[in-house]
Amino acid sequence: MRVSRRPVGQKGVPLSVPPKAKKPMAKETGLYQREGVFYVRVMVPKPLHDVLGAKEYRESLHTRDRSEAKARAAAIRAAKLAQFETLRRNRKLTPLDALKPEQVEALAAAVRRDVLKFDDLIRIEAPSTWGASWTAALAGGKAGAIGKLLPLDTTAQDVLDLLDSSEHPLDTPADWDPLAGLTPVQREVAAGYHGRLLTEAQAAVAGDLSKVRARADHAARLLGWQVDWAANRSALQAIAGSLHAAASDLLRRNRGEPVETPAAPQQASPSVAKLRDVFGLWEGAELKRPRNTVEKYRRSLELFEEFTGNAPLASLRTAQGFEFSTWLRSKFDSPKTANDRLTAVKTLLNFAAQRLELIPRNPWQGVSIATSKRAVRRPWTVEELETLFAAPLFTDFRLPDSTKAGGEAAYWLPILGLFTGARLSELCQLRTVDFERADSATEAGSIPLLRITEAPDPEEEDDAPRSLKTDAAQRIVPLHPELIRLGFLDYCAARKAAGDSRLFPDVRSPESDTAGKYVSEWFGKFRKARGLSRRYLDFHALRHTVRTRLVDAHAPEPTIDALLGHEGGGSTGRRVYTHASPSALRDAIQRLSYPGLNLPRVYPQPAAA
Repeated sequence: MRVSRRPVGQKGVPLSVPPKAKKPMAKETGLYQREGVFYVRVMVPKPLHDVLGAKEYRESLHTRDRSEAKARAAAIRAAKLAQFETLRRNRKLTPLDALKPEQVEALAAAVRRDVLKFDDLIRIEAPSTWGASWTAALAGGKAGAIGKLLPLDTTAQDVLDLLDSSEHPLDTPADWDPLAGLTPVQREVAAGYHGRLLTEAQAAVAGDLSKVRARADHAARLLGWQVDWAANRSALQAIAGSLHAAASDLLRRNRGEPVETPAAPQQASPSVAKLRDVFGLWEGAELKRPRNTVEKYRRSLELFEEFTGNAPLASLRTAQGFEFSTWLRSKFDSPKTANDRLTAVKTLLNFAAQRLELIPRNPWQGVSIATSKRAVRRPWTVEELETLFAAPLFTDFRLPDSTKAGGEAAYWLPILGLFTGARLSELCQLRTVDFERADSATEAGSIPLLRITEAPDPEEEDDAPRSLKTDAAQRIVPLHPELIRLGFLDYCAARKAAGDSRLFPDVRSPESDTAGKYVSEWFGKFRKARGLSRRYLDFHALRHTVRTRLVDAHAPEPTIDALLGHEGGGSTGRRVYTHASPSALRDAIQRLSYPGLNLPRVYPQPAAA
C-alpha cells in the first residue's frame, strides 16, 4: 500500500484500535462491507485481550468483489488465528536476558510497522462519524498501547513547529500543509499522532527511552518474549533508531512521498505445519466450541503426537492412519472410545485440508474403527424412580454435604430432569432471567416457561455465553404442574430476591468440561448408594424416560422434538419454519405422568407477607 497526502486503500488495521463498524452484511465469518469495500474481522481470544490490547482485529480486503474478498479473508483469518495460537501457547512468556541481533531486528521492524499501520488507519479509516468521542477514546488509552500515546491538544501547527525544530528539517515551501487532503477529524487525529511521534523520537535521541521501551515491550509480548530491558539498553537504542525512522516516514508521507507499510513476517511453510497448529486454528474458527468437545480433541491430539512423534502434516500417509487406528484399539477397551479419538484427529485433518489448504487432502479419510451397535439407554422404571426419590433428600429436603452436589440444586435438578427432559448441563447453566411467562391474546392464560438458550444475561456485564449441544437445543419448556406444586416457582422467586443471577448458584464445574460435570459425578454416587447401579441408569436416562412417556401418551413427535431440543426430521421447511406455540408445548408436557410416583412438597413455603 502506498500512502500520500490523499487517502488511499489500507493494507492493515492494527489490533490496538478497533473503530466502530457497521453491522456485518455477509454470512461469511467476519466478512463485512463499508462503503462497498469488503473488510475482515477476526475475534481475539479472551485470554489474549490483555496481551494484544484489543478484542478484535480488522483489515481492509481492498476489493468490492465478494468472491475475491472471501479468498483474501480466508488467508488473513488463517494467518491471524495462527498468530493467536502461537500467543496462546506462549502465554507464559519466555524470559530473555540478552537479546540476539536478529531479535532486536525483529522488534525494531515491528515497532516501525505498528507506527505506519496506525497512520494508515488515520488516513484511510477515519470517517467523520468517529468525531471527538473516538479521538477522546484514543487519548484516554482505551484503544491499546499506540492509542495511549495520542494527546488531544496537539494541532497541525504543533506538527509544523516540531518540523521546524527537527534535527532533520525538510526543504518545504512556506505555505506547505503537511496534512492536506485529510478531513477535519483526520487532521486532528493525525496531527496529534504525528506530533507525539516526533516528540518521542526527539526524546529518545536525547536519552529518554521510556516510550521506546513501552513500544518495544508491547512488540516483544506479541512475540512471546519477556525482555529484561535493564540489561538490554543497547537494544532499546537500536529500536529507538527504528522509531526515529518511522517518524521520518510520517514526515515523508506528509510531503506526498509514497511510503510502503512493511508486511508482517510470513507464516511458516505448510510443509512444516503440525496438527497442533491446526488444532489452534480449528478451536478459534468458531465463536462457540463446547468446552468438553475442545478437551476431547485436545486429548486426541496428544495421542496423535504420541504415536506419530508430532510429524509434519505433509509427511502423513494412509498406511500410517491404519497403524494409528490399530494402536488406538489396543489402548482402549471400548472400540467406540478408540473410534471417537480417531474421528477427532480426522476432523482436524479435514480442517487442515479443506479450510486451511495446508495439505491437498486428508490422507486418513478412509480409516475407521469398527464399533458395535450403539447401546440403547432403557428408561427409568417407576419402581426405580420410587427408590431414588424415597431418599431423605426428596422426603425431608435433607441436602447432601458434597460440594459437587450444588446445594439446593441436588434437590431440584433430578426433579427438573424428570419433568422437562432437559440435559443436565442445560439445567446447570440456567439463569434467573430464563424463567418467564407467556402472555398473549392467542394463549390461554399465563404459561410459566423455562428458556434454554446460549445468550448471556443482558443485565450481567460479565455473563458469558452458555454452551449448548446443538442449535436445536435452544428452546422454551413450559413448567409441568408437578414442578409448580413442588414449589419451583417459589424457588425461582427466592433466587431473584437474593440477587442471584444463576438459578443454581452453588453448582460448580471444571473450566475445561461441561457445566454438569461435578453434579453428574455426585448423582452417579448418589443413585448407586440407593442400590441403583444398573449400567446407563444415569441422569441422561431421565431424558430418555421423558421421551418414552410422551410417546406413550401420544404427544405429537414434532412437539416432543421441540420440548427436548432435538433436531426434527422431515423437509428443510418443516425444520426451519415450523415452531410449536407455548400452548402446544404446555399441552404436550401436561401429558407427562408417572403413575405410582408420589412426591411430597418439602421445599419450604415462602414466608407470609
